[in-house]
Amino acid sequence: MSLDAEIERLTRRLRDEPRSLAFVALADALRRTRRFGDGIQVLREGFRVHPEHSPAKVVLARIHLRSEEHTSETPVTL
Repeated sequence: MSLDAEIERLTRRLRDEPRSLAFVALADALRRTRRFGDGIQVLREGFRVHPEHSPAKVVLARIHLRSEEHTSETPVTL
């Protein structure tokens, strides 16, 4: 399944089941397509219902790390 199809499927699921944990998978799919702002917005909405959900916090950290990589002028080396 393509990422766009996955995003559509997860978006529909959240629309049908607003309390679903699918927000984590949706935010991660958005991260993989570099739609960082959309991913953060999905997580914010999900945290209203599931404020202590650890996997969502991990995805949020990944989004912040990736968005910094794409906006930083300083190369990151490991």
